[in-house]
Amino acid sequence: MSSEQTAEKFSPAQYNQFIAGLDLRGIRLLETSVEAKVAGPVDKGTRVRLDYGGAWEDCDGGFRAFATYRVRFSLPGSRKADARINSIWAVEFATPQPMTDALFGAFCEVNLRLNTWPYERELVQSMLARLDWPQLPLPLLKVPGRRMAVRRSPGPASD
Repeated sequence: MSSEQTAEKFSPAQYNQFIAGLDLRGIRLLETSVEAKVAGPVDKGTRVRLDYGGAWEDCDGGFRAFATYRVRFSLPGSRKADARINSIWAVEFATPQPMTDALFGAFCEVNLRLNTWPYERELVQSMLARLDWPQLPLPLLKVPGRRMAVRRSPGPASD
């Protein structure tokens, strides 16, 4: 990527125009993995850690975005994750305006998270029930303020 592309700037009006032209084509669970190292109900006080990242690629008439979630659960006193749920959601959008790395930085932090979070929350709650873990509330989805700083978004998380 050239330094010109990295330094690309856009205004809130330009971003809003891009969002207004989007159409959702589909969303699907691309990949998931679940692991529980502890069986049976666990104590309250379990810590929850949520990591999120995203990536994108062009596709015919739009782009495909990938939202990656890593949720870790650690029992009180444990230094490692006692359970984990990893997932990647693929979301396809039609748009007349091409996606750019600069636009995706903002899009990933706000719109992609808002579109995938309900699916992720349901997946985690279902998996916790299957693991015989209590229904632990996930952290609230707190979308950062309208930052227009350009940055490269993180790619899919890996173990």
